[in-house]
Amino acid sequence: MSKSPLPGTKTLLMGAPGTGKTHVLRTLINAGLHPLCIFTENSFDVLGDVPADKLSWVYIPPTREGLADLRKQVADIGSKTYQALTNVYDADRGKDAPLDKVLQSMMEFKDARMGSNFGNISSWGTGIVFVIDSLSGLSKASWQNVAGTRVALSPADYGLAQKQIENLLTQICTNFRCHVVVTAHAEKEMDPVFGGTKIMPSLPGKALAPVVGRYFTDVILTKWNGKDYVWDTADPAAELKARNLPRKADQPASFVPLIEAWKKRGGIIETIVT
Repeated sequence: MSKSPLPGTKTLLMGAPGTGKTHVLRTLINAGLHPLCIFTENSFDVLGDVPADKLSWVYIPPTREGLADLRKQVADIGSKTYQALTNVYDADRGKDAPLDKVLQSMMEFKDARMGSNFGNISSWGTGIVFVIDSLSGLSKASWQNVAGTRVALSPADYGLAQKQIENLLTQICTNFRCHVVVTAHAEKEMDPVFGGTKIMPSLPGKALAPVVGRYFTDVILTKWNGKDYVWDTADPAAELKARNLPRKADQPASFVPLIEAWKKRGGIIETIVT
């Protein structure tokens, strides 16, 4: 098996709901890759028609809260001051933590569709693409780990939630040889360098979104033009990045051109050995 001289691409897809962020994952197969997907939203049904031996997934809900937890939150909000709410301590916040379940699955990926065990994703090469769908669910899981069922959050809570996500993104984008795709909902945030607002991935607080793009090779804005799903890497209103795609709007929503460009630069899709 030839080893790729280049690590896999690291792509961030961000956009509004309904712009094809999950649907387009099927094109990874057309590009010659096998996706291993962690879904933090129940959006995987749109890929249900993809053969199970071609695309693998696990579903990890981003919260462990039940109806009893929601009732307690309602009662606390209705009876306590804001200061008292910030002092609520959830000693069980780390129990069955969704964020830890994500990490466990990354260390031993067990496909929910076929039952296959792919082992530690960080050990895989460029025949695999690791997918997190989505960053919004990962953010919710991070909040759960920091505050549990507490509803009033402090500035320190925001910092801890951001650090967890940044550490995870750093790990998968700099230490993983496989390809990586992360999806995210988009929102407008303040541009701390040039001022004004820019479309960025939705994340806890305001400090992390402007710097997330540095970890990815490509940051793409997904859109629906009224007829087709399209990709945009040139919208001046968004923080975008194009290393493996041209800088232009209305590109076909497909990973095939992106992977082909990576291959032309010297990348090799390595054989998957199971």
